[in-house]
Amino acid sequence: MELAAKNNNSTPTELEPIQIQLIMDQFESAVVLIHEEEDKILYGNVALLKSTAFTQEELSNLSWHKLIGAGEGKELPFTAPETCELMRRKRDAIPVMVRAIRLVNGKPYIVLTILPITQFRQQRYEEFEFLEENLGKLLNLSTISDPYFYLNEVISLLGLIFNADQVAIYQAVEDFPILKNIVPQANKKNLPETLSSSEFSQLETVGLWFPGKPILAEIHKKARENQLSYLANASLGEEEAAFGLIVVGSSTHEPIKNIKIHLSFIARIVTATLQQSILVNNLNQQIQAQKGMLDIHSLLFDNIHEGIVLLNKELVIGRINQVAEILLGYADKEVSGQPVENVLIGAEGFIVALQSAQNGMATHNLGKCSLHRRNGIAFPCQIQVIPVNRGESVEDILVFINDISENEQIRLRTQQLEHRAVLGEITAVFAHEVRNPINNISTGLQLLSQKLDAEDPNQDNIQRMLTDCTRLNHLMESVLAFSRPAEQRMHPCNLPILIQRLLDRWHPRMARVKVKPYFEPEGNIPDAYVDQRSIEQVFTNLISNAVEAMSETGGTLAIKIKTDMSVPTRPQLEITVSDTGPGIPDEVRDRIFEPFVTTNPRGNGLGLAITKRIVTANRGSITLDTFPGGTVFKVLLPIANGE
Repeated sequence: MELAAKNNNSTPTELEPIQIQLIMDQFESAVVLIHEEEDKILYGNVALLKSTAFTQEELSNLSWHKLIGAGEGKELPFTAPETCELMRRKRDAIPVMVRAIRLVNGKPYIVLTILPITQFRQQRYEEFEFLEENLGKLLNLSTISDPYFYLNEVISLLGLIFNADQVAIYQAVEDFPILKNIVPQANKKNLPETLSSSEFSQLETVGLWFPGKPILAEIHKKARENQLSYLANASLGEEEAAFGLIVVGSSTHEPIKNIKIHLSFIARIVTATLQQSILVNNLNQQIQAQKGMLDIHSLLFDNIHEGIVLLNKELVIGRINQVAEILLGYADKEVSGQPVENVLIGAEGFIVALQSAQNGMATHNLGKCSLHRRNGIAFPCQIQVIPVNRGESVEDILVFINDISENEQIRLRTQQLEHRAVLGEITAVFAHEVRNPINNISTGLQLLSQKLDAEDPNQDNIQRMLTDCTRLNHLMESVLAFSRPAEQRMHPCNLPILIQRLLDRWHPRMARVKVKPYFEPEGNIPDAYVDQRSIEQVFTNLISNAVEAMSETGGTLAIKIKTDMSVPTRPQLEITVSDTGPGIPDEVRDRIFEPFVTTNPRGNGLGLAITKRIVTANRGSITLDTFPGGTVFKVLLPIANGE
């Protein structure tokens, strides 16, 4: 039985009646615990119950005055032993000597020690005095919660009680056949630090050695070598299950009278206190372990990605976790105590699975189901129903809800992408096949125009058809560019020079529509690692869109370049292209990079889709920020040798 680790900061706790009761049962004489303020009996030890034949319940209904035949005016504590008559159940009262001892100053607990007159006369008066003098001290020590600190105080008290200068308490060491002096005193060198288990078994349960007596163990040999006048010992623990030893001795004083009785009495009290301390420590450890497990369960319950509904065996909801609250739209307190069928609605086969769980059978997958939220909207999910058994009976049922809405969206999105891929292939073939007839029509119209007079009224119709052919041909080229992007050839590229060249090329057009360009590259811009030909198309498209957006009212086109280090392992260049146009409507802004989405009635809706595809192919990204009165495109491109 190992004591707790050393703790010098331990402090006494308030004395509890249960502690007193545990110690009182170690007494061979009758003892009664009284609450002075309430004037009632709290507890009688085993010896008292045997003497009176009362039960604890019967004792609690008696006043202490009646139990010992004291007058109602008698007050506690007595100043000296009192001659009284002990009341007994269905038997005559017997004369006894009663001593009242206050355990702790300021506390209402008083102990009555009761001895029959015959026994009292047989014992020495000093024994009774010893009991009175030291009982309160020992009980006060039992309030110390830390065993190491408690035993230190016991050793000091033993030295005072027995006039002993050699005191030790030995305890069995787990997994080793020895007993160790667990509270060694630095200035006491006359007792060994350890005892072997064989020596321990040779010692009497309560023994007294003095010079001239046989040497039973090494500890006696040590006492003789150091010329001790006596050495007394008493075992800690039960007779058949001793776990330690109290040893007292002196080199200057003779043993006090009845030392074996007194030491045995103290050993029983120390045993009871240590056993209670160990029991309390074990219970505290179990409580902490259980609390830790509850904390883990609560943490898992609240942080698991699935919704959990806890039901009792009558299928009434006990609680739901936070994920289930979000999925179902209910707060935990709203559904607690509700029948499950009022909350989990819509899943086919769910009730059957619950009935199976009541019989102890789990359903790990109900298949694809639908449940209705509080607002009536259904969502796809997977459901598991797991019974929780305690012994052979089902006590609770766990329902796990896994929302698969996102998986369904991914599946539908994948299906759409597959359809688009097929459509893209068909469109590419269609565009390739249509472009040749358009070229033939355009060539025929040009020949027809040459044969007619310049003033011929059909010339206007021919020109309009030629314009339409040009538009169709441009559309087919865009479709082919989107469907079959060219292979990217990555090289370092000086973006400031490339963009400045594009702005110079667009300068006449911007001057005509009153668009003022503004270009601001950051100093020491490194090269981008891109396909220069395709990136030139990206910024051509962005500049073209910005100029087109401001063609009616004029405005400012601003382009900035700077280094972006938001991802330390992947430095990039950030290029922003902003305009002061009307902005992009909310209804199309989230789809602006999709094919055939445009705000320009003369556009085909493929420019930004091609732009995004090119940027992605160059290991970059493009985002949009728009508002009434302006649009900003932000392009991120990798730096050459940046990774």
